[in-house]
Amino acid sequence: MNHNAIVANLTQVDDDIAFLQSSPSTQEIAFNLGETNIDFTNLNMDQFEGVLGSALWTVDYILYGASQNINRMYLHQGTTFGYAAWQPIATNTSQPKVRSPWYGLKFAAEAIGSHQGPIQIVPLDFVVQSLPSNSTNSSSSSGVDTNANITTPTATAINANTTNPTATGTNPSGTTSSADPHQLLTSEKISAYGIYESSSLARIALINLNEWNATTPYPRPTALFKLALPRAGSASANGDVSARSAKKCTLRRANTGNGSEDANENEGDNGNDQGQGSGKVTIRKLTAPGGASADSDLTFGGIMWNYTTQGLPQRVQGVPGTVEVDRLLQDGSVLIELGASEALLIDVA
Repeated sequence: MNHNAIVANLTQVDDDIAFLQSSPSTQEIAFNLGETNIDFTNLNMDQFEGVLGSALWTVDYILYGASQNINRMYLHQGTTFGYAAWQPIATNTSQPKVRSPWYGLKFAAEAIGSHQGPIQIVPLDFVVQSLPSNSTNSSSSSGVDTNANITTPTATAINANTTNPTATGTNPSGTTSSADPHQLLTSEKISAYGIYESSSLARIALINLNEWNATTPYPRPTALFKLALPRAGSASANGDVSARSAKKCTLRRANTGNGSEDANENEGDNGNDQGQGSGKVTIRKLTAPGGASADSDLTFGGIMWNYTTQGLPQRVQGVPGTVEVDRLLQDGSVLIELGASEALLIDVA
């Protein structure tokens, strides 16, 4: 669960991608990873590969790869592999089931969406800072110790902020506190992506890779994130917003199967052309009460997929589904709370 490790791993294909982008005669050739996953052999280490932490890694790996102009990733699967997304048949040790990595694939597919025009995915920079004490419109208001500001582009480029990791945070009540010692708000443990459809911001994926488990001797830490969004009702951004302006990044939606299009009334329709016309954003969370090492009870947007329901989505009682959050009226930004070992998919409507 280390974003910097993912970046370092994928640098091995940088030269190949750069070569394809270097000439008009090769720019239209798609670069695919034909066989990849959390490791290159079946280590059969379910405690690391078949858990929520693996699902979060999968989200980060796919979205970062897409931002670097990797067109497709074919994730290696096997019946008894620790990182397999599902187990279709019974074995000597376990029954058929939907496994934790499936949720990472589902999240990534929903993040990429089904827009028919160009889809561009951009890693977003962030800076840790204090927030005004009257900034209280977060999706939750408990247990907030730190704040991070993620700025998205309002025109054609990412605004790169100067990192200030030593700054203190302010919780919603206005009490200043030092950064939570149980969380690192750095590029190693926090990653964020803007997903653009025809150069217009459609979604943001926010991933907290700080490890927390149900056996950890303290409550799940949370951090408050301020997302600076295009103003509600403003015109869509124009121009190239890809991470590297020389690249043309056009992606196709992954096919996750298993009834992923028919979850419930709150799911789907996330790849439509939306623009930025509403004063609200909608949020779906990937989480599990057991934390990073959980191999069961995972949910995405309050939905669970099980073998017992033949892979069809099932609403989990008591778990929030799609949550609607108001933007701050002053600048169009929104405050969102995210716990350790969780991820959010934020639809900008």
